[in-house]
Amino acid sequence: LVFEQVCRFCAEVHPEQYGVDFISVNLSAVQCMDINLPHRLSEIAKKHGTNKRRINLEISGAIFSFNEEIAGSVVNGLRKAGFLISLDDFGKHNTDFNDLIRYPFSVVKIDRGMLWSAGVEEKRDIILRNLIRMIQDMKCKVVVEGVETEAQRDMLIKLNVEYLQGFLYSLPMSEDEYAETIRK
Repeated sequence: LVFEQVCRFCAEVHPEQYGVDFISVNLSAVQCMDINLPHRLSEIAKKHGTNKRRINLEISGAIFSFNEEIAGSVVNGLRKAGFLISLDDFGKHNTDFNDLIRYPFSVVKIDRGMLWSAGVEEKRDIILRNLIRMIQDMKCKVVVEGVETEAQRDMLIKLNVEYLQGFLYSLPMSEDEYAETIRK
C-alpha cells in the first residue's frame, strides 16, 4: 500500500523536477522473505509509470539473520529490477560489515546513534569519520539520520556526506505538505 502511494505520488508530482533524487520506502523483514516481491513492486511501478531508479528501498541488515538465502535473492532481485537498495540502520545492533560486501547496496543509511555518539569521545568521531569514508570508497552514497543540530550538519557536510536526514530539516509531514515543500 505504501509503495503504491509513493509510485502514485511520483507520477503526479514528479519530485525529480524539484531536485529530489529518490524517495525511500522501508521494507519489512516479512516482505523481504517473499521471493515474488521484486516482480510485484516492478508491476506497481510500471502501472504508475514510475522510474524505479527514483525509488530507494530501505532494508535492515537484520533481514539476513532470518534466512540469508531468501533475503539475498530478494535483495539481488530488487536491484536487478532497477530499484535503488539501501542498507538501513547501519551501526545499530548487529551491524555486519559483510552485508556491505555481499549485497548490491546503492546507499547506506547510518543510524542516528552513530551520529549522536560522535562528539562525545574522540574514538567515536574516528569511527564515524572512517565509516563514512569506507562506505563512499565502496561507491555507495551515505545518508546519516538523526541530524538535529547545526553543529551535526556542519560536521557531516565537512565529511562530504551526500544526504542528511533529521528534525533539523523537517518534522514528519503529510504527502501534501511534502509536495508543497519541494515545490518551494
